[in-house]
Amino acid sequence: MCSSASRTPRAKLPILGLTTALCALPVAAQHKVLVTAQEALALAFPKAQCVRKTLYLTKAEASAVRKAAGSPLRRRVVFRFTARIDNEVIGWGYLERHRVRTHEQVLLVMIHRSGKLARIEVLSFDEPQAYRPRKSWYRQFEGRKLSKTLRLKQEIRGVVGSTLTALATTRAARRVLALHTILSRRKPTTKPSHSPKRTVPSTGRPVPGRQNKTAHHQKSIGART
Repeated sequence: MCSSASRTPRAKLPILGLTTALCALPVAAQHKVLVTAQEALALAFPKAQCVRKTLYLTKAEASAVRKAAGSPLRRRVVFRFTARIDNEVIGWGYLERHRVRTHEQVLLVMIHRSGKLARIEVLSFDEPQAYRPRKSWYRQFEGRKLSKTLRLKQEIRGVVGSTLTALATTRAARRVLALHTILSRRKPTTKPSHSPKRTVPSTGRPVPGRQNKTAHHQKSIGART
């Protein structure tokens, strides 16, 4: 459950430790984990059960995401969490990793079932901490949806001294909203339901119950004649 995530020591973790902490997000260097994905999900979706799934975009889907977001898409592998309460979907969380200046940050961008942004949490940030905006700055994304004005210095105010971080975060929010829209267009895959077929054994023996049914049918015909 999202609400019962254990706290992770805030320290430099090697690649294996970060992969576990961030739920199998591929990394190539050491990162400082600020908060785990489960902890972040618990903040946006308390008491929800969260399940992670790896999705793979087609080339057409990736192209559609890039066009809608207006920024490059680094990979076609998507790590998505689905949050449910009593089997009802209440939201999603997407892992977003990107470069800020010379180092990377990893975000968990969460979307409400309405399709609007629910919350953005910084899972790791490898740039100097002076370049990371305050938590209050990220709150302005809540309730936003993908639009032409969801950009820095329009709907999103900037941050003095953290312009590159603000720009990278805003682009990430746009990418996730575009990605969620494209994935929502996928047709659900359901297994066709077929009634079980009655087969005759290869030995040529009658199916149990068929002989009695045939005899009863012949008896009823004789009675009518």
